[in-house]
Amino acid sequence: LTLYEGASAPAVTRVGGTLTLWEGASAPAVTSVGGDLTLQGGASAPAVTAVGGDLYLLEGASAPAVTSVGGDLTLQGGASAPAVTRVDGDLYLLEGASAPAVATVGGDLALWEGASAPAVTRVGGNLHLAEGTSLPAGLVSVGGTIKQLLTT
Repeated sequence: LTLYEGASAPAVTRVGGTLTLWEGASAPAVTSVGGDLTLQGGASAPAVTAVGGDLYLLEGASAPAVTSVGGDLTLQGGASAPAVTRVDGDLYLLEGASAPAVATVGGDLALWEGASAPAVTRVGGNLHLAEGTSLPAGLVSVGGTIKQLLTT
């Protein structure tokens, strides 16, 4: 299901596949997405608690109720996912994004340009740190390599 520029799907409660919402579109009653969820700009899906696939939050979008992501989580441009505690895939935090509650990342963790994931204790894959970022304070386990990435 894809909605553009202010469109709404007020009665839809579950999406088995992919849900994409652009620039002010909303799906206020959706509580779960079986596939990927993409929110951009002022798009809103405030009731979603679980995403089976990847979650992309772009340009200030927020998914305030999501607690778990079955795939990758990408936050860009001030986007936030304040309730996510577990990401089964990779976690990409770009341009000052924050995932304050994520404790476990099943795949890689990449922190760019002032991004933070202060609650992360375990990373199953590699840890990529851009210049000027630091290890999460409570980190106890990295399954792969820790890489410092230099930016120019």
